[in-house]
Amino acid sequence: MTQRKGHRPRPASIGTGPQCGGGRLRCPRRPIRACLLGALLLGLSAGAASAANGGPNILGDWARRDGGTRIRISPCGDALCAVNTWVRNPAGDEKPGDTLVMTLEPESPTELSGRAYDKRRDMTFSMNISLGPSGMRTDGCLFLGMLCRSAEWTRVP
Repeated sequence: MTQRKGHRPRPASIGTGPQCGGGRLRCPRRPIRACLLGALLLGLSAGAASAANGGPNILGDWARRDGGTRIRISPCGDALCAVNTWVRNPAGDEKPGDTLVMTLEPESPTELSGRAYDKRRDMTFSMNISLGPSGMRTDGCLFLGMLCRSAEWTRVP
């Protein structure tokens, strides 16, 4: 590579902007997707470890109270994944095999909060999960909490 006189090349492999965690992560300047992927993987690792230590146990099979969906929550890599195992109407919006990759932190012995990524729809949203004596409640929001959806779940033996 030739250098222009008086031009000092910048290292193309290091970035410290806000897209790279405000200087805390060493990320490529281009593509930004690589940086975001690294930050996501770091978050997944921390979230799954925290949910496993001190948060409620949400692992296992669950049925939505309206009877429309069944899911299995299990570890997937360093995260937790909720996978649709059965859907009453597969021609609708939900499909068997739909997967949410969840990065959760314990808020209390009965609550988790964090982010969930819907692989099929390529959407990330905030998520809160509370576990009670009668089951689990999930709350997910998009667009800074302006569009939210809740669901009630019972454990499947």
